[in-house]
Amino acid sequence: MKRREFLDLSLKMGVGMALGASALNSAFANQKVKRMADSGLDALSSTRVLNNSVRIPVMGFGTSRVKGKEGIAAITEALKFGYKLIDTAQMYDTEKEIAAAISASGVNRKDIFITSKIDNYQGTYNDAMESFHASLENLKTDYLDLYLIHFPEPTDFKDKWLERDLEIWSAMEKLYADKKIRAIGVSNFYEKHLKAFLPKCNVKPAVNQIEIHPFYVEEKLIAMCREHGMIMEAYSPLSRGGEVLENPLLKSMAKKYNKSVSQIMIRWSMQMGFIPIPRSMNAGRIRENGSVFDFVISGTDMHEILSLKSIDKKLIPVQK
Repeated sequence: MKRREFLDLSLKMGVGMALGASALNSAFANQKVKRMADSGLDALSSTRVLNNSVRIPVMGFGTSRVKGKEGIAAITEALKFGYKLIDTAQMYDTEKEIAAAISASGVNRKDIFITSKIDNYQGTYNDAMESFHASLENLKTDYLDLYLIHFPEPTDFKDKWLERDLEIWSAMEKLYADKKIRAIGVSNFYEKHLKAFLPKCNVKPAVNQIEIHPFYVEEKLIAMCREHGMIMEAYSPLSRGGEVLENPLLKSMAKKYNKSVSQIMIRWSMQMGFIPIPRSMNAGRIRENGSVFDFVISGTDMHEILSLKSIDKKLIPVQK
């Protein structure tokens, strides 16, 4: 994809990507950016459209390490506050907590978008089928909205990762065809994985969930995913917290917009066209993270925030 075409695509999504200083300044100076960023980003119930026409919420709630009674309380709080997308994985071991929280919240299952991910030790078609049905049982549901391959290169399949991924994917394609899953996708897939994987898929992934935050943006990967019609979900959208929340630029943005640093980072992610999935066990922060729909970050400020990115700021090590 040429730079101009990528910039046009980014603008359509309310996004300005790192295409060089002159292109960025031109893009973000355009008032269309503000209008497009604002469109469809006005509530937790707002959605984006996947490549199979399924609608996915613009923001989610992550459940890694959100376990036990406190975890159930946190997920229940998120659902009651209005979060529609709940993200889990077999590796997280929080599917039962989600089922309990849905019951406690009183929110109708059909109004919740549940994502899970297949565990790394699953390696065959039958493994995938059994693993999927175990997730359904844990979640007390008869379908998933989105199912992902969690990692492309599990340690046990290092030399045959592509064969393993395609075997798992064939089971996921079958479940998708049988309408047991509304959409299928991948997680932590980088360029080398997608280049090998995509040409052999009958159903193209709808989503690639990777680490994205203002301090870590994989520009070439994001461009590749968009070219193939994949929406990017951003895990760890608040980076590591702590020192990040004390970043002078982000603190100045927070003061300017009368918001918290966390809210600035989450809103930035959405305006970049990503689906952020923040996680918290604190009820106040859960509500704060979800209260990002009453302001729009200007194009100039989006550019300034993007300038924070550094290849050294990745938190989760993934082989590329």
